Amino acid sequence: MTTATTRSHPPIVRGIRRAIVRASIWIASICTAITALVMTLEAGLRYISGHPLGWNISLIESFLLPAIVFLGLPWAYHEGAHVRAELVYDRLGPRLQKFCRGLSDTVMVIASIFLISAGVAAATYFFQIGAIPPPLSSAVPIPTWVTYSLMPLGVAASLVVALIDVIFGVDPDSGPHVDRVAVPADSNEVI
Repeated sequence: MTTATTRSHPPIVRGIRRAIVRASIWIASICTAITALVMTLEAGLRYISGHPLGWNISLIESFLLPAIVFLGLPWAYHEGAHVRAELVYDRLGPRLQKFCRGLSDTVMVIASIFLISAGVAAATYFFQIGAIPPPLSSAVPIPTWVTYSLMPLGVAASLVVALIDVIFGVDPDSGPHVDRVAVPADSNEVI
């Protein structure tokens, strides 16, 4: 794994970063628990009483899964769960590693700006036209703009966390920014 610059963040910055990551953890966890509960209830009602909920798929695909994915982004970034190519990166020299980190940060900022812009545009459009699922359908009547606002909100929150790390360096008190994969000491050992 890479060695990043570590220094303590100013208290206000540390508090903002910590609050965003904790909120991300809680929101993603609660949405995951609700998804599991609704799906279990749906299966139970379908097989026991023969009367399924009917609205569960709509709730999960229109709100809960986007919330888990997009609002969980800051947590995923904090945990180092994002995609990266360490096999190549770890074999580069310090100068090339620094260049690659800078390139990666630049690409992330640019991509985040595009995602935030597209998400805000879509959410604004659906808000302006008042899009909601049709009456008497099996869809939960969550306005469409709510679903589309989850992406720019989650991406913006993860961008704030990433920018804090880029500007102030990785805070050693924020927890490890590494993969938590167990590597066996012996090739015959089971992970």
